[in-house]
Amino acid sequence: MSINGGTLSFLVIVGNLQGWTGGEPSASPGTLAGCWDDYYTFEKCCLGDEDCWPDGDVDEGMANCCTGLYDEQLRSINDSSANEMPLHQVTPHSHDALELLSCARGGVNRTSPLLHTPLSGSNWFPSKHPFLSRNNMMRACTCLARHSGADVILDLFMGGGNSANAFAQGLSSQTHRQGPTHRMPELFTFEDDNVKVKESTRFGGLMAKWQPLMHRVRTSKDITRWRRLLNSPPYSMNARPKVWIVEGTPYPGSGAGAYDKPYTYNALDVLCQHRAPIDIVMMDPGHRNLGITEWVIIETVCKPQWVVLSNINTPRSGAGWLFSRLLLMKNWTLELTGHYTLFNEELKGTLDLTRIRAWAVFSRQRRR
Repeated sequence: MSINGGTLSFLVIVGNLQGWTGGEPSASPGTLAGCWDDYYTFEKCCLGDEDCWPDGDVDEGMANCCTGLYDEQLRSINDSSANEMPLHQVTPHSHDALELLSCARGGVNRTSPLLHTPLSGSNWFPSKHPFLSRNNMMRACTCLARHSGADVILDLFMGGGNSANAFAQGLSSQTHRQGPTHRMPELFTFEDDNVKVKESTRFGGLMAKWQPLMHRVRTSKDITRWRRLLNSPPYSMNARPKVWIVEGTPYPGSGAGAYDKPYTYNALDVLCQHRAPIDIVMMDPGHRNLGITEWVIIETVCKPQWVVLSNINTPRSGAGWLFSRLLLMKNWTLELTGHYTLFNEELKGTLDLTRIRAWAVFSRQRRR
């Protein structure tokens, strides 16, 4: 179709009919952030060559005042309909999950003051937020350890010890542990970051009260010594849960590209040889290691009955890929899903993608 002899004229007319005014934004970025006054304006600072930024920090100034992302996020904070997702939620996906659901919901404090922790100091970044140790996923971990009859639990990556502590609480609060079918209560977790190990085990740390046994697995000789420990005689049935912190990686050299390399002697395989079937496995991989090789070992050698997956919605880390895999497999059943929010207010930029954390619980069908 042609108007006035050219397609370009047609496009201009259509643009005008749709309210196109030449490419200027409908609302100037930086307005809600309070960037502008009578002298400093969007036109001067974002469209012109005016030196508007203190100390010549042009990049930061233009990022805060001349981009649309921050402006839209500020607008959505004041818009109650902008984010319809509830701050906390736990949803059952099977009839068998109702008891676990009741327990998990019972401990959620929906008005926790931790949600209003100031965005400053060590608490501003999501990975340091104190609500990571008190949320509905931690409650679900404790409930699962308490009500599923679990004896042996593997929290694959300890990190700050939040979920490991929750599982240990569940194991220690069991009241029905008796009979020949029950094993000694044990919790295993791996961590290769010495700083995290020291922080979690020092006085006041999340893992200190469990008096964990420490074992380093850096070499094949370390792993052999690890095997001998696992093969040692059991201790008294009346003892508190035995908590192991294994200093090192579950699989050596794990990370991007490790899954297509030849298989290597590793501590995780040895652990599962001696403790399979593992009752509960927690998977919360980070950006350094998505846990691909580790999951192959867990699925094949550890044979877990329950799996808890954390951060299934976060980019570049978390167990989202594994959540999709288990949904596709006939021998796994989705029992619970849930999510919690670290902050009521949106975070700047891409950090907001990590503010809401989703998790899931699967159970595995037992072979007859």
